[in-house]
Amino acid sequence: MLIYWFLPMILFLGITTSYEDIKFGKIRNKWIILAIIYGISINSILFALDYHSLGYLIRFFLNSLLSLLVGFIVWYSSLWTAGDAKLFFSYSLLLPLDIYSLNYSKLFPSMSILVYAFTPMALFLITFALIKTNNRKKFKYFVKAFNLKQIVNFALFLFTITWFFNLFFNFLGIENNYIFTIFLMFLIFLIIEKIFNIRIIIFLLFLSFIRIIFDKKIFLLQTWKSLLFALAIFIVLRLFLLILAFNAFSKNVKIKRLKVGMIPAEAIYAKGKLYRKRKIRNFGLMGIFHSITRTNKYLFNLNAEGLSRKDIENLRKIEAKLSYNTIKIQQTISFAPFLFLGVIIALMLGYVHY
Repeated sequence: MLIYWFLPMILFLGITTSYEDIKFGKIRNKWIILAIIYGISINSILFALDYHSLGYLIRFFLNSLLSLLVGFIVWYSSLWTAGDAKLFFSYSLLLPLDIYSLNYSKLFPSMSILVYAFTPMALFLITFALIKTNNRKKFKYFVKAFNLKQIVNFALFLFTITWFFNLFFNFLGIENNYIFTIFLMFLIFLIIEKIFNIRIIIFLLFLSFIRIIFDKKIFLLQTWKSLLFALAIFIVLRLFLLILAFNAFSKNVKIKRLKVGMIPAEAIYAKGKLYRKRKIRNFGLMGIFHSITRTNKYLFNLNAEGLSRKDIENLRKIEAKLSYNTIKIQQTISFAPFLFLGVIIALMLGYVHY
């Protein structure tokens, strides 16, 4: 198996970056550069020894370029750091295409790594949030989740977006992974919800009407079973676990004790002569869209790299004008170990397949 050419570097990269991400909260560029050089060199040697065909090499590097692009998009969306994006790209250069036993995409096989990484991470975060939150608050948040207006919005959104997703995935030759699909739909809903605000129902009704005209599958029982299941997941994610996660993974930190790299769970903005705070439950894409569309701009940028030295200096300058001296900070989760776990799962499934 070709994987044995890459396994030493995969294990070295995974163990080293996981340890440093947990210990120091960073992924050093020298390990990324080493892995990239190793991956390109070994693949070039294998091509020279006729282990790889030219067609294989083209598909391999296309997959790696897509990994780089996807990593950049996720980083730009503030859903992970630049180090995580570069680490994902490095892994794509170290895994032969034949190791992906379950190809979620023929064009982009490395998407499997993301599925295997995000799924256990999501389960970990959900379990931790449920354990850390007392039963009284759980019940309170659960009751709030069953809001008729929100449920109608979710139902209309899922009715339209699942159709577009199926068409899009079929066009790219991607098998529909349920967990990954719901994750993407969840992000899209957060964006649409903010852009259209109250008018979202009108927009979704229009899209629903289009589907009713052109999609014959709406008359199948399986279609409605899938929609109801996805709706239940959306309700739990959007209105229950999102609130739980905010409270479980954030803590108050005094402004004078803020450090570079800390990620705010609250935004501060000027309104008249006062400085107010608002919770950032929808960190990442939603935080960016919210900050762009607001009349009153935030005093610091919302991104996965956290507060800069300039941000902290600006906050300390106005501290005397504030009616509070603390700000909620997100407790970050090291993603490198989960990315390494995603690679290990891909390797194990590939080995079983062989």
